[in-house]
Amino acid sequence: MDAQTETQEWKLLIVEAGSPHSKTSAMEIPNAGCLVRVQTQYTSLNGNYTLTEAVTFVPWVKLGEVKAEEIVVGRKLVPFQKF
Repeated sequence: MDAQTETQEWKLLIVEAGSPHSKTSAMEIPNAGCLVRVQTQYTSLNGNYTLTEAVTFVPWVKLGEVKAEEIVVGRKLVPFQKF
């Protein structure tokens, strides 16, 4: 998978600024669920960075949009009916 494909597949859910800095994104797998990825970046006192990442599968959810006045302002996981 190249960087272009990864950017298109993983959709940002939330970014938390500060220390540590974390980013949560999700990739929908149609009719199954979503992969959810959390990336956390720590900065040490000497300025070095450490990046950690965790990925898990959440069954029976899909990506939904959060709208404000018909403008998409975010995304969330929403449940869907099993077959």
